[in-house]
Amino acid sequence: GSEMCIETEIIRRVKPHLPIIMLTGQAKQSETIASLHLGAYACLFKPIKTDQLLKTLNDLLNQKAA
Repeated sequence: GSEMCIETEIIRRVKPHLPIIMLTGQAKQSETIASLHLGAYACLFKPIKTDQLLKTLNDLLNQKAA
C-alpha cells in the first residue's frame, strides 16, 4: 500500500475516533480515494488554501456536533 494508506491505517488502530485530515503534495488520486475509504475524513493538497482548510475544519466540527 501507499505511505498515505499505511499512515491512515496506523492512526485508525491507535486512535480510532480521531478525525484524520491528510495534507499532501504528491498523492495519486487512487491513494487519496483509498485513504478516504480507510477512514480519513478529508485530503487536502498543497499548497493549502486557507478557505479550503477552514471549510474542512468547519464541516468536521458541524458533523461532530450533529
